[in-house]
Amino acid sequence: MLDILGKGWIGTITGLIGIFLAYYFYRKSLRLPEPRITFKSDHAITWAESQELPAGVKVSFNDKNVPRVARSVVRIWNNGTGCLTKELISEHDNLRFTLENGGEFLAAKLLKESNPASRCNVEIDNNQLSVAHVTFDYLNQNDGMVIGLLHTDINAKPLIKGSMKGYTFKVSEESYLRKYHGSKKWLVPAMRSWLPILFGLSSIVLGLLNPEQTQKLKFWLNLTQTACPVKPMPYLFRTFVVLVGVSYVIIGASYYWSRRRAYPKALKLNVDK
Repeated sequence: MLDILGKGWIGTITGLIGIFLAYYFYRKSLRLPEPRITFKSDHAITWAESQELPAGVKVSFNDKNVPRVARSVVRIWNNGTGCLTKELISEHDNLRFTLENGGEFLAAKLLKESNPASRCNVEIDNNQLSVAHVTFDYLNQNDGMVIGLLHTDINAKPLIKGSMKGYTFKVSEESYLRKYHGSKKWLVPAMRSWLPILFGLSSIVLGLLNPEQTQKLKFWLNLTQTACPVKPMPYLFRTFVVLVGVSYVIIGASYYWSRRRAYPKALKLNVDK
């Protein structure tokens, strides 16, 4: 490997890896909470992305007709190593879901909690039906809750509000991942993730080789029978090849990352797909 890559590149790459590892282990050594929230929201009983009920369909809740029904599955958990306690939530700006377009919550239910000792709860405000309060005693690492919400707002995804002392909730949309079966279960992820990464790494190495090293590689791969001189690749072209390789590595890594579970396994519901 030392013959393939120049000493300058070895030093640079080693230095970058060292900086990354130092920062990674420094972050791991800090025992800090990391509050996370994911939403999976849509309008139920509608056509495609329509927000209104189809013609001729009426829905009532507690004998009251509602114009639409939106639903959300919300996961709240602690992704950090430090304990997330209720004392970190501001008493004057508590954790809550809100509807900003005149909608009302029809139901709010705790579907699952990973640790019953955390005493997680969600409750609609009786005086303000557009607000649902969330409470818990504490959340250790990977502890959390799954909340189901039904409401009548135009926006399927309710807003999450509340202030924390020194921290903020990282909120993201939970993507719908397509499931593969049989041979496709490993073939499709391999084609979309590992092949781009392999091609990208090969392009990066090829771009970093000098003419002599390129010729040695061709001879070693039996692409040429004699080690005849070759025309060196221009510097700009080598840079372009490296950038293309980096792009393919990012594409493959991004697909792999998107396929990873976005929440702790303990917060998985039996109906999740």
